[in-house]
Amino acid sequence: VLWYQPSFDATDLPLPREEHHLWWLENDESPCTYYHRVNSARFMSLFNFSSGQSPHADARSCVFGKRFGLESWRKPVELARKNELRKTLSMAVYVQSNCNTESNREAYIKELMTFMQVDSYGSCLHNRDLPNDK
Repeated sequence: VLWYQPSFDATDLPLPREEHHLWWLENDESPCTYYHRVNSARFMSLFNFSSGQSPHADARSCVFGKRFGLESWRKPVELARKNELRKTLSMAVYVQSNCNTESNREAYIKELMTFMQVDSYGSCLHNRDLPNDK
């Protein structure tokens, strides 16, 4: 069973989990958003596997890098390539479509945008479209 953390309610869990059931917790949000869950050994022990951006996840995910021709989010980008990208992309990227978060991070980004250029690709604070050629 795959549990998607952003829409997850702990009361949904049919506890106790039967031993032959495999549960996977998927979280593509920042680990900071659900810090109290991903850093709780008791909570995480309910799942056989987890994936997401947390350094503690069984499978790490990055949903953005290859869209811009970056071969791997783990490798540093060559300076010449970085300087080329800076001509068309800002130094900050924001991708969000849930505009009503618990943390209200969209308000933070909106204020940040008054101080610097932020490319926003999601439906929240959208100001840039994803390239179609990749």
